Amino acid sequence: MNKKAQVTIFVIAAIVIIALVALVFLLRTEKIPFIPGKTETNPRAFMGSCIEEQMRENINKVLSQGGFIEPQNYKMFSDTKVAYLCYHRGSFEPCINQHPMFLTEISSGLKNSISLVIEECFDEFKSSLEKQGYEVEFGESIESEVSLSTGSVYLDIIRDITVTKSGESTNYKDMRLTYLSSLYELAGIANQIANGEAKYCHFEFMGYTNLYPEYLILVKTMSDSTKVYSIISKKTEEQMNIAIRGCAPL
Repeated sequence: MNKKAQVTIFVIAAIVIIALVALVFLLRTEKIPFIPGKTETNPRAFMGSCIEEQMRENINKVLSQGGFIEPQNYKMFSDTKVAYLCYHRGSFEPCINQHPMFLTEISSGLKNSISLVIEECFDEFKSSLEKQGYEVEFGESIESEVSLSTGSVYLDIIRDITVTKSGESTNYKDMRLTYLSSLYELAGIANQIANGEAKYCHFEFMGYTNLYPEYLILVKTMSDSTKVYSIISKKTEEQMNIAIRGCAPL
């Protein structure tokens, strides 16, 4: 009888464990990432998948082109337009920092570059769900913001969204999409280089990389005395290029 009781207890315990595991999986279903071809009613998952490629492309372009999607004052370097962060046309005079609000300009440029894609992805989201028998209603306004932080670029989107099917409605409003990148750190170093060149006509990049070995800084001096700094994160292998011209000899 004792053996039978023990077997019964083990069977009951096994059933309880299996039930708990099943419950955990059920509770986690909302966290499953968006898979193309699968109906996804959560706008964050759909938008994240839809925007990902273009946002990555824009971040890489900003890195290679000195912080800007469309540089205005730039130096061609390896077939790429590299923006001048510090510039003086004449000789011997220190350069002038052209972008004292550099990080803000980067955020603003990324925001503007992705705004049309955000609208298109909302249209795709609505069309996809309507084909599955859902009703989707949007608020008129779309607000978006790009912010830079250590190790990440954030895209915040705010829009009223209501998804309805079979009389049941779900409301959504804001979402945050995260892109892992060293853009914030590399832009901060670029700003230090521009300030150093403006003040001293020089930036001690060898000393900097000795203090911060997680970064590599290379400098190429062009025929017109322009210096192109390439700042590389060894962790992410991302590279930011910037152009500097000042204190140039005759």
